[in-house]
Order: sequence, then C-alpha cells, then structure tokens
Amino acid sequence: MQLADTLSRAPLPQPQTKEAPPNAAVDLIKLETTTDPAWQEMTKAQQEDRTTGKVKKFVEEGWPKSSKGVDADVKPFFEYRGDLAVHRDLLVMGQRIYIPESIRETTMEKLHRGHLGLGKIRNRARETVWWPRLSQDLKSYIKNMGFA
Repeated sequence: MQLADTLSRAPLPQPQTKEAPPNAAVDLIKLETTTDPAWQEMTKAQQEDRTTGKVKKFVEEGWPKSSKGVDADVKPFFEYRGDLAVHRDLLVMGQRIYIPESIRETTMEKLHRGHLGLGKIRNRARETVWWPRLSQDLKSYIKNMGFA
C-alpha cells in the first residue's frame, strides 16, 4: 500500500518544448497593428535590405543542404534556418523581429536607454529583436559607449 501511494503521487515527466512566452505573439500582433514609427521603420528597413530579401527567399522556397550554396552575407543565417519565418512579409526568428544592419545602431541605442547593464540589455533584446551575433554586437556597443 505504501509503494502504490508513493508512486501515485509522483509526477510524470513532462516533455520539454520550446514555447514562446504567452504574451510574445500578442505583443507582436499589437505592434504590427499600430502605426508605431518603430514598426514602420523596421518594415521599411527590411523591404530595402538585400540580405533580408535573400534570406526571406530561402525561408519561403527552402534552404540548400549546405551553407556552401549561399552567399557570404546569408551564411550567418544558415544555422538559424529552422527558426526563421516570414510573418506578414517580415523576417522573424521565433517571436523576435529581425533587425537589418541599417537600423541596428538605432535599435541598440533604444535598448540601451536608461543605461541598463549588458545583462539587462541582452534580456530586453532577447524578448523583441534578433540578428546574427546580436549578443556580441551589444557587448561591443556597450564597451564603446564607455558603460561596461
């Protein structure tokens, strides 16, 4: 009786899944339905960025089996190919919006408002935006600004 009682109270292992935070999709939908200047800036920057166009084409039509078949500017995206998607004509990685190179500096400035430390800035970035080498770029930005 004791053995059955113990086993009946033991929780079954739950499978680990990579789910986005429950509010992430809602926040994305809210943002894209606004006339927020930041949203418009991101949309325009992605439309004008050649690399974004190449990556979106691979996402929609399929990636080659090897990164040898992609241009140098697209190679950094290859390792993330399973997580990239096109949502309402915007390139996203999971629930995060891809930021083209042309607006990365501005984006880092916005993330850095309030002069938060590197850890907090990375956390803010991980919730909303993405580009290859994001963490390294943030670290360099903070170091160059003299706040490290």
